[in-house]
Amino acid sequence: MNIDPKEDLRYVALDVQTLGPLPQALRYDCAPADPPVIAISLLIDDGQKLTEHSLVSDYEPAILRAFWNALKPRDLLIGLDSVEKSMSWVRQRSLLAGIRPADEFDLQRFFSHDIVEVLTMWGNCPVLHRPSLDDLGEMLDIVRYDVRLNTTVNRWSVRDLAGIRAEAQQEARFLYEALHRLAGRKLPDRYFGLPRISSDRRTLEIVFRRP
Repeated sequence: MNIDPKEDLRYVALDVQTLGPLPQALRYDCAPADPPVIAISLLIDDGQKLTEHSLVSDYEPAILRAFWNALKPRDLLIGLDSVEKSMSWVRQRSLLAGIRPADEFDLQRFFSHDIVEVLTMWGNCPVLHRPSLDDLGEMLDIVRYDVRLNTTVNRWSVRDLAGIRAEAQQEARFLYEALHRLAGRKLPDRYFGLPRISSDRRTLEIVFRRP
C-alpha cells in the first residue's frame, strides 16, 4: 500500500470512545438511551504536519460538533476493524443531537472505499481469530503507552476525562503506526514530534462542558 497523504487527501487515524459497547449489527434507530460518544481522537496527516484533535466531554453534542468541524470531506479514515460502525454511530448520534455535517460531506464515502481498517490489512482472518490490539502491537513491535489502569466506564463514573482522552489518543497513534508497519513504510519524522501522552488531569487543556 502506498502512503501519500496530501492537503486535499489527509490520512486520519480515528478512535471513537463510547460509554458501553455498540450493537453487534448496524442499526438505524439510535435512541437517546443508547451508548453516547464520550471521546473522539483524530490524528491527521496532511503530508507536511501531524495534527491531533482529542475531543472529550461530559456533553456529547460538543464532541460531535467539534468532530465534524475537524474533518474534511476527502479525508481517508483509518481504524481498527469497525470504522463503518463507528462512523454510522457518530452520524446517528449527531442527527439525534440536531447536528448535521456540512453539505459538502458525502456520508456514503465513509462507509465504503474511503476507509482503511488495520485488521483487514493484517489478513482476512475470521473475527474470532483476529488478534487483540495488544497482541497486534506485540507482533508489529509497537510500543504502546499504557493508560489501561481502569475501564472507560469506571473512568467515566469519576469523570476522569483526562484518562479517557489519553486512551483515545493512544489508540489513534497506534493505528497510525500500524498502518505504516503493515504497509512496509517508515514513520515520518513529523510523527516523533508529537507530545507525550499523559493521563494527568493537569494536562487536560480543553474540556468541552455542558453549557
